[in-house]
Amino acid sequence: MARYKHIDTSPRLLPVDLERLLLPGTFEHALRVGQEAPEGPATTRMP
Repeated sequence: MARYKHIDTSPRLLPVDLERLLLPGTFEHALRVGQEAPEGPATTRMP
């Protein structure tokens, strides 16, 4: 009879540091910098 090894299929959550992964000059970095920009007169809408 064959002996099968049990495979662990539980999910693993790994910590990710986006500041280290997103390189300056890339599209992803531009998106991240755009989200962190503070709201000022140029970004607020007039009623």
